[in-house]
Amino acid sequence: TRKYLEKLRAPLVTELLLSNDGDHILEGTVTNFFVVCRR
Repeated sequence: TRKYLEKLRAPLVTELLLSNDGDHILEGTVTNFFVVCRR
């Protein structure tokens, strides 16, 4: 659940991204705006 994920969040991490299947990002836990950069 969302509360469980928040407990796992590292102190320097400000945002967790929620995904339905690991392939599609649904939203962030803090905001609905995020940027993903692939290298």
